[in-house]
Amino acid sequence: MTLLRESAASASRLAERSAAAARQEARAASVRLALSALQPPEEVALPDLDCAGIAENGAHCRVFLDMVSLPGRAAAFAAVEMDSGFEEAAVRLVLLQALLRSRMRAYHEDLAELAESTRRALAGGGAGWPPARLFLARYRSGTRRLHYINAGFFPPFLFRRTADGAEALRLKHTGPPLDAETVFRCEEAEIELAPGDLLLAVSSTVPAAENSGGEAWGDASIIETLAGWRPDSARNLLEETFSAWKQHLGAPAQLPPHLFLLLRPRP
Repeated sequence: MTLLRESAASASRLAERSAAAARQEARAASVRLALSALQPPEEVALPDLDCAGIAENGAHCRVFLDMVSLPGRAAAFAAVEMDSGFEEAAVRLVLLQALLRSRMRAYHEDLAELAESTRRALAGGGAGWPPARLFLARYRSGTRRLHYINAGFFPPFLFRRTADGAEALRLKHTGPPLDAETVFRCEEAEIELAPGDLLLAVSSTVPAAENSGGEAWGDASIIETLAGWRPDSARNLLEETFSAWKQHLGAPAQLPPHLFLLLRPRP
């Protein structure tokens, strides 16, 4: 009897594990299906700004990157990060991209209103959606000015060459994340982007990613990788940074969700 009870208990545990694995795979499949509806960034070609980006989620629902060409030799850039762990976040990412794109051409001269209009539309879909941390920027050729809001996104890095050497600055938050419960207040800020500058925005998952020894890549590694950057295309500089990150991680079975956006003013 004892052996029969142990055998039955073992079979029950095996069945529970199999059912849990099946549920997890079904959820991952739902996430992948939802994320497949995300539109790829548009091709942006500006005479005095080079740009490149990477965003991957795998089986998770965490990040998306968008680039949109605007009238008057201008472009908008959106980097978004949400909490992971359920299908609803993936659906919200797709909805958020559609809302942002529909508003970029109407509100691109007022980024704070663009974000507030987007938040109101999201809130109209019901409460309980995960906060969206948003870095939203606009650049118009000939101005050398980048206008942006940072609604809770991991502060981007601005690398600037000075007479005293390389300087790494951060684009701090100008407002809270977008969510259904918080009264949203966000201010637009601007910076000069001169030849020799480099702007890198990454999701918080990038510096937080750990290798097999439990060591996170960290902010210092990002700064070390790009502080001495050489003149090159935004795509090549981005790939060098991405490769350095992957080298730190080693060979994981799957990379964590990640987002990289790099802007480089042309001479």
